[in-house]
Amino acid sequence: MADAIDDSRTVRDGTATGALAWILGVVIALVFLALFSTIDGGFLDLFATSVVFYYTFHLWPLILVPADLSASAAVFAPVAMLVLFWAGFRAAIRAETHSGRDGFARGAAIAIGYLGMAIVSLPAFAISIEGSLLADPLVTVVIVATTGIVFPVVFGGLGGWIAGR
Repeated sequence: MADAIDDSRTVRDGTATGALAWILGVVIALVFLALFSTIDGGFLDLFATSVVFYYTFHLWPLILVPADLSASAAVFAPVAMLVLFWAGFRAAIRAETHSGRDGFARGAAIAIGYLGMAIVSLPAFAISIEGSLLADPLVTVVIVATTGIVFPVVFGGLGGWIAGR
């Protein structure tokens, strides 16, 4: 019974921490865009562009992003990695893990909330990019899987592993 309660707490905490990590990443991207770019339009355009920009932080290995964003995505990729590392570390510390293996699992649990936020944020592509990359369903799946599953499992898990050691 205690394991079931602990598992549900892990999922709940991982989901909340993953969602918080996504929001933090988008806010960081928003700040970068506000400081270093000029976006025509109102706040909605700036916000949508910052969501797409944050997506690109995860996509540099795939080179699926427009050419003008690919170089900046590679430069800003460590932002997403550090945010996810922090989230995984935080999730593992809150779960009071005592081993690297358990810490990795707790840290990787942030992928649940991170994936949810990545999916909810998909309409930003339609607002921000004409002729959206998401017109192709396969590209959409690759973008969402890389952003919402691969990155949070690897970097969140790594942060959790460090916390568990």
